[in-house]
Amino acid sequence: MLPATKVCGPRKKLRGKRRRLRALRVEAECFSLDVREGSWWNLWHKHVDWYGYGNTMVGLRRAYVSALLVMFLRAGQQLAAARLQYQIFISLDADDASDDALYVHSPNPNASNFPYLAESIDWGDADLDEALSRLVSGLEIRVGHMRWTDADHERHVILLYSPSFGVPIEKAKLDDSGVGP
Repeated sequence: MLPATKVCGPRKKLRGKRRRLRALRVEAECFSLDVREGSWWNLWHKHVDWYGYGNTMVGLRRAYVSALLVMFLRAGQQLAAARLQYQIFISLDADDASDDALYVHSPNPNASNFPYLAESIDWGDADLDEALSRLVSGLEIRVGHMRWTDADHERHVILLYSPSFGVPIEKAKLDDSGVGP
């Protein structure tokens, strides 16, 4: 599903893998946002693999991405029920699992950067679309690839969002939805 990472994992050995994964599942299933009146998010994000253990084993990376998807679904349902204007998406760094995160964005008093529009992204990936549809049944997930060079190192980030949740981060879909920047 994801390419092999090019960076090293954490310096210490992962101990208590079963316990850690159980705690991760519980955290994902209990995840909630504060969606009271007046709540806002300025590209707020949550990392689930802070130490980069997903860089060491594909199975761990898969577990962390699954947890992000569960959190994405829970947060999307909570935000939809609150009837707030928002954007929600997942960012997966192909090179470093510690940079994988769930993002939530909304109109906020800090800046006028809503809606966030992901630019220079190639949208659509049949292989990832199919793999994600097996993980998240009944929800359309759009996949985009963003590539750039940073200090002689090629970077690759994969963005996931669902047009079913909030304002799209894809410019073409935003134009179709009628919500203006």
